[in-house]
Amino acid sequence: EWDAATWLFAAIGDAYWSIQDHTRAYKAFQSALRSPGGIGNPFIHLRKGQLELELGNREKALDELMRAYMGGGKEL
Repeated sequence: EWDAATWLFAAIGDAYWSIQDHTRAYKAFQSALRSPGGIGNPFIHLRKGQLELELGNREKALDELMRAYMGGGKEL
């Protein structure tokens, strides 16, 4: 319910991503998506797509990566 929760969960997930702890990163980004403003956030969708790919979920990865591209464009 707290607006800052989105960025806190994303930062935690990104830290786990950087040390390749994909399971914990995935859980953190799932929480970020459920937080205010998480859905539609290009960065969150990008990382979630990358994590889906790392975890072997190709179809989910494509969906998330398309959401990231649609929201953030080529720059992202």
